[in-house]
Amino acid sequence: FADIQTQILYQISKRSQMGFLGYFAYNNYLFIPKTKQTVFGSLEKQYQMSIAIDGSEQNLTSSIAGSLWNTWSFSETSNLKLLTSVFRSHENESYDISSFYWLNQMESSVDKNSLDSVQNLAVGSYFKHARNELLATISTTSLLYNNEFGISTFSSGIEFQHHEIDENLNMWTYVDSADYNIPYSETAINLKGTVFNKINYRSDEGNAFLQNTWKLQMEDHLMSIT
Repeated sequence: FADIQTQILYQISKRSQMGFLGYFAYNNYLFIPKTKQTVFGSLEKQYQMSIAIDGSEQNLTSSIAGSLWNTWSFSETSNLKLLTSVFRSHENESYDISSFYWLNQMESSVDKNSLDSVQNLAVGSYFKHARNELLATISTTSLLYNNEFGISTFSSGIEFQHHEIDENLNMWTYVDSADYNIPYSETAINLKGTVFNKINYRSDEGNAFLQNTWKLQMEDHLMSIT
């Protein structure tokens, strides 16, 4: 994994300051399933399930964000701030996993470690496949104004946002149980849990606000009214 963060401030003049905030993160997850064997049943009838798994799953996630702003101070009590920021997230999920199972009837024994197979009852397999991707980008631009006079603070602002979301889903499962494809068909090979989908979403938002806050000092207590 990787994680990087930075913040930079630059004083352009006595009344103007520029700033930058950046962030980057990257994660790589690798999952490798293991073979499993279990014994169940009663003393009279005992069964052994053996599962052999091959393949792996890999998940990649990354996100990056950057914000650039400039603040203009007209006086000690009033300022104007222009801010723009971009956030981008990328997720990728992919796996190809095949599994085979054997169900055997075992001879009756108290010691599970010394069981011998008597009869094979079932055998089957499945294969899981996925190639999924998600990409999201959010861009924001805002303008903020603050002015303090006496016990009152006036604030106002306007903001615009743009969203872009792209998602691609491609996953399916093939199940072969006792030489029969599930879901069963005499004329076709059917896949289980099939998902093929593509989403492209775009939107724009805008909002504005006006706010005034009064601060009143009451002995040892400070009361704020907005």
